[in-house]
Amino acid sequence: MTELLLCRRCPAAEPIAPDTVEHAVKAAIRYPDSIHTSKRAWQQRPRGIVWFAAALAAGAAGVYANFRLGNPHAETVQLLAIMAAVFGAYFWLLVPVRLPDFYDENQLGFFWDYILRINVPGVAFNNANWPRIVRALRVWSCLVPALLPLVNLALGWLFPAFRPSQLYLLLFLGSLFGPLYIAGRP
Repeated sequence: MTELLLCRRCPAAEPIAPDTVEHAVKAAIRYPDSIHTSKRAWQQRPRGIVWFAAALAAGAAGVYANFRLGNPHAETVQLLAIMAAVFGAYFWLLVPVRLPDFYDENQLGFFWDYILRINVPGVAFNNANWPRIVRALRVWSCLVPALLPLVNLALGWLFPAFRPSQLYLLLFLGSLFGPLYIAGRP
């Protein structure tokens, strides 16, 4: 049970110190209270929400232009823009401003908030890097919906025979996890 609370495997040859067990149990007991006391982004009125709304408008215009001009992969671009908009809505409005203390006390490579789960091996989520991570994801959520339809329009116009089937997915995920790793590193 202690291994589950500590989120790590403990060597069988070494007994776990009673203080460590007590600390883990107290942290687990405090965890539900710290989740519900954290403010959400909408409660602090994020100033950049206008940028997100403008990016959504530009993305909608770009997706419409892709469909109107019959560009290849318009459906893929639309799906990826909608996914970025949904993530953006979460990170502009619903994200907790501060992580529970449990994240500072343990090196956790995941973030969990209701239905959103982010697992990033090599990045320990904590309150020191959390504002940078949120900022990076907010910028990403503005750039992807606005620029991806424009990239598809440009590629369709410049190279009509070019069919980038997996290129957009790689751009989408690379542009998401690259800044996330950079922002999350100490």
